[in-house]
Amino acid sequence: MVTVRQPLVERTARLVLAGYLLALLLTAIAAGAGRIELTLFAWAWLAVPVIAFGQSVWTAARARRATDPARAADLSLQAAIQLIIGLLLLGSFLYNWYRAPQAFLNWW
Repeated sequence: MVTVRQPLVERTARLVLAGYLLALLLTAIAAGAGRIELTLFAWAWLAVPVIAFGQSVWTAARARRATDPARAADLSLQAAIQLIIGLLLLGSFLYNWYRAPQAFLNWW
């Protein structure tokens, strides 16, 4: 039995991961073209949400394949929590970048 929340969580996780990877690709292109210079510290901060979003997509796919409804609901809840954690990590990065941009730029 699939609850309404399971497909919503999976689609949202995939959409957020795809959007974030696109933004990361555009950032890498801008850095490669010399439009922006990011520190190694900033690239590490940018990679952390990808891990959380990817784990959320992975867990949502496991929830879809689960045969036990209780296990599927539990995995779907885990995927939603991992997605929220990824969004919090991204928000933390953006807040720190807003508050102290010099810590992330022109540091080579």
